[in-house]
Amino acid sequence: MKIQEFAIDMQLVNVAEKGDLRNMADYPYGMAVIAGYLREKGFDVLMCQYPKWIKGDYLNRILDNPAYLYGFQVNFENYTEIKDLVAIIKESNPRGKIIFGGPFVISLYEDLLKNDPDLDAIVLGEGEFTIAELIKLLKEDSPDWRFISGVAWLDENNKVVMNPHRPVIQDLDKMPFAARDGVRQGDFDSEGKYMHDVRITTSRGCTSNCTFCAVNVNSRLQKGKRWRGRSPVNVADEIQELVEKYNVKLLNLQDSAFEDPGTLGLKRNRELCEEILKRNLGISMKVYYRAHSIKGDPESIELYKLYKEAGVDVVIIGAEAGSDYELEIYGKTARLEDNYRSFKVLQGLDLFFVHIGFIMFGPYSTLSTLRDNIHFLYNNQLCFYYYHLSSILLLTPGTAAHDSIKREGRLLPGNNYWEIPNYEYTNPHILRLAQHYQDLRERYLHLDIGGTLVINASNIISRLKNKMNEKVVAECKEEIDMFEKIFSKKRNELNELGYHSFTENLDLIEKEGLRADLMCASEPYFGRRWGDVILEIQQAYQELIDSIQSKGFGLGGLIYNAEFSSLLRNT
Repeated sequence: MKIQEFAIDMQLVNVAEKGDLRNMADYPYGMAVIAGYLREKGFDVLMCQYPKWIKGDYLNRILDNPAYLYGFQVNFENYTEIKDLVAIIKESNPRGKIIFGGPFVISLYEDLLKNDPDLDAIVLGEGEFTIAELIKLLKEDSPDWRFISGVAWLDENNKVVMNPHRPVIQDLDKMPFAARDGVRQGDFDSEGKYMHDVRITTSRGCTSNCTFCAVNVNSRLQKGKRWRGRSPVNVADEIQELVEKYNVKLLNLQDSAFEDPGTLGLKRNRELCEEILKRNLGISMKVYYRAHSIKGDPESIELYKLYKEAGVDVVIIGAEAGSDYELEIYGKTARLEDNYRSFKVLQGLDLFFVHIGFIMFGPYSTLSTLRDNIHFLYNNQLCFYYYHLSSILLLTPGTAAHDSIKREGRLLPGNNYWEIPNYEYTNPHILRLAQHYQDLRERYLHLDIGGTLVINASNIISRLKNKMNEKVVAECKEEIDMFEKIFSKKRNELNELGYHSFTENLDLIEKEGLRADLMCASEPYFGRRWGDVILEIQQAYQELIDSIQSKGFGLGGLIYNAEFSSLLRNT
C-alpha cells in the first residue's frame, strides 16, 4: 500500500549482518552523530535496526513511519540486503528519497548510482550539514541536486556527477553528542550497568598514510585539515553523560590513533585522563595506537600509567606485519624494532590487554615474510589468537594498495561490483596457504568460537585491574587468581600450537610445493588439541563469571558484551 503523507523527516536504517550484535546494541557511530545533529536542528529522525536474520517487526516499523529521506550506511557486506529493503520502501513510499553514506561509498559511488535505480544520491564526506540541507529542501519540495554540496548523483543523461565536497567541520566541540537510541534499548546487568561497549571518538581524520586504509581515500577529497580533535573537556562531558544517563561502563574510542597529532595529542590525552579522574567517572576504555609512538622513557611510562588510572584497559597496536619489507609496503612509519618495542613496553607494565591489528597474508607476501610474521607473533605470544594466523588483506577500491595492484594487472574480476576485489598473489604457494587457513575455520568451528573466547578472557583480566572493579577483586581474588593461572597456561599452549603448525606448513610447502597435504599436517594442532584447550579456557571462564555473579556483582564493565555469556552456555 502506497502512502500519501510523510510521518517523519528522516529514517536512519542500520542493516546489520547476522552476528553483528555490537551494531544491534549501538548504532554505527557515523549514523549516530548525524542523528544527534539533525535532532538538535529540530528535525524528526527515527533510527531503525534491520537485522538480516530477523526482519519482520523491524520491517513493519520502517514501513509504518514514512519519511522524506532514508539513509543507509553501506559496506561490502550489507549492500544486497539494503538494495532489497530499499525496493520495498520505494514501493510503499515512492516519494521518499534514498541516500547512502559511510566510509566505503567513496570507493563504490559511481557503480552504485549507475546500477541502482532506487538510489537518489550518495553523501560523500561528513554528512551532518549535507543531510540537514537536503531535508530542508525536500520539505520545501525544492531539491536540486546540482546545488547540494557533498553529494554524488545521476543526472538526466545517466551521467554520475560528483558535486564539490563540503569543507570539513573545523570546531567539533560545537557539534552535539551522538544519539544513543541503541543504548536506551540495550541490556543492563543486575546492578543496572550497561552490558555493551559504546563507541565514541575524540577526533576525526588521521595523520598516517597506511596504503590499505579507506580513511585516507576520504581525506584526499575533503577540504580542510586531515585531523581535527575535540577538546578534552568536551570529550569528558560526553563520557559523563554516557555514565550518568545510561550507566555505560565500556567505551570504544574509535579514533584512528589515540595519540594523534603527535606531541599535541599526548598533551591532549593527559588532559583528558585528568578530566576523567577529576570527575570520578569509573569507566573502561579501549584505544588504538601506533607502534612507533609507544616509547619506554620515564615520561611515556608515566603517561601510560595515567591512561590506566583513567580507565584505559585495552590498547590495540597497528602492528600489521613482522618485517620491514611489508611495513614499508603498507605505508607504516613504524619499523620492526618499533613493533617489538611497543609490546615489550606495554606488556612489561602488566596494565593493559595489548592486542594488535595484523595482516598475515597480503598481495606482496612471500614465504620469507610469512616466516617473519609468524616469528613476530610467536615472540610476542600472539599465536594464541587464530585470526592472526589467517588474516588476509582486503583491498578497498581507491586505496593506494588497491591502485598498485591494479596497475600491476593483478586484480581479479569479481562477480559483483559491490564485493571486495580479490587479487593474484605473487606466488601460488601463498595463495594455497591463505586458502588453507580459511578452510581450517570451516572445518574446525572452535577456531572462531575460541577466538572470541580468548579475546574476552584477555579483556576481563585487564578490566579486573581497573580500579572501578576493585570490590570484585577483593571478593573474588582466589577465583580470579585461579582463572589467570589457567588462562596464562592455556594461552601459552595455543601460542605453541599455532606457531609450530604454521612453521611446519611453511616447511612442507617449501619441500613439496602445491602437492603438500596441509590439512593432514594441521589436524594434530588445530583439531582436537586446539579444541580441548579452548574447552578448558571456556570452563574456567564460565566458572569465573558464575563466581562473580554469585557474589552479587553485575558484569557491566567486565565482559565485552552480554551475548557472549549465553554463547558459552550454548556451545
